[in-house]
Amino acid sequence: SREREDLVFIGLDEDSQTQPGISPEVRARSRALTLLHRSSGNESLDRRIYIDLITRLADAGARQIIFDVLFVGSSGDPAIDQEFARVLKKNGSRIILAELLNPMEYGSYQPLRSVDQIPYLNRVPGQFPQSAYVNLWGDPDDDVIRHMIYETTLSNLTGGPREKGEHVHRSLAAAAALNLESSIPVAPNPRLRFAVPEGTDDADPPPNVASAYPPHGIHRVFAPELWQSTYRNGEFFRGKTVLISTASHGDEDRHRVPGATLFGAQIHLHALGCRLDGNFWTEPPRWLELAAHILMAGVGALLVLAFHHPFTQALSCIALAGGFLVACVVLSEFSGFLFAGTPGIRGLLAVAFTGLTFKLFSRRPTDA
Repeated sequence: SREREDLVFIGLDEDSQTQPGISPEVRARSRALTLLHRSSGNESLDRRIYIDLITRLADAGARQIIFDVLFVGSSGDPAIDQEFARVLKKNGSRIILAELLNPMEYGSYQPLRSVDQIPYLNRVPGQFPQSAYVNLWGDPDDDVIRHMIYETTLSNLTGGPREKGEHVHRSLAAAAALNLESSIPVAPNPRLRFAVPEGTDDADPPPNVASAYPPHGIHRVFAPELWQSTYRNGEFFRGKTVLISTASHGDEDRHRVPGATLFGAQIHLHALGCRLDGNFWTEPPRWLELAAHILMAGVGALLVLAFHHPFTQALSCIALAGGFLVACVVLSEFSGFLFAGTPGIRGLLAVAFTGLTFKLFSRRPTDA
């Protein structure tokens, strides 16, 4: 699975406040840069920064602007609240605002929506800007995120069936995909195939899922030199989906996925990419797993019979097991079936057990 070029992560990172390489003179000419430099943290970020960011991205032709940022209550200044509401209404068809399905007592959940919290927005339910949840749930046994819940209801979250007519809450990835007219059906809670960057196959070290969808510091969008050179006066954002979220290690919005730790925004973009491409891991047919294990056991038995020295037998079995694991990885990549992992370990155990069994039962009495 490859990283999509039309998905962009703008991050609220540590450099957005310190702004390395930006002179005081340049900063003074930008309201957003000045406010970012004065900020004391992402939680108290001045909403005028978001106003200027929405305006800049919309004018550049961004197709979607998604906020993995929860806005709660007033900014403290009615004039700022009114300006924020105006820019959201003006660009509402391309904006998705965050909501949190907030866990409460006794296993229940209470939605907390930015669209209900922002003063003067007066959004009619079902109209723009849209609302989508930012929650991410890891697997119960180890809290590692392997699957994405694209849609859910409050009844589903408490372990019950979906009630007739109950409101369906969509994740950021699901809402964005529907805006992009993605009609790809997905099974409940599919397993994600995390992407890697394009064109870096020969890199040392090789790319991994943490390298995909890297954050673009928000200050970079307002730096004139970078806006011209890196973002080609906004052309870089034309037609793209832009997700705005924290990229600061201090905000603790980091989650474990297989083989890496990612910002929450990166996981949302991986999930969106999987949904748009219809690219998920699927379990291989049971008969195929069984056939592979029988084949491994048979080949292991032949190796043990072919080589009489125990050391040679052990080496041949280890080599076969290693080859089997490599084959699982290759087959998984090209087929989309998740051969790696448990099936590979079963194959390894099958070889080891078969080799040991044949070694014990093939010994002659004179060898005892």
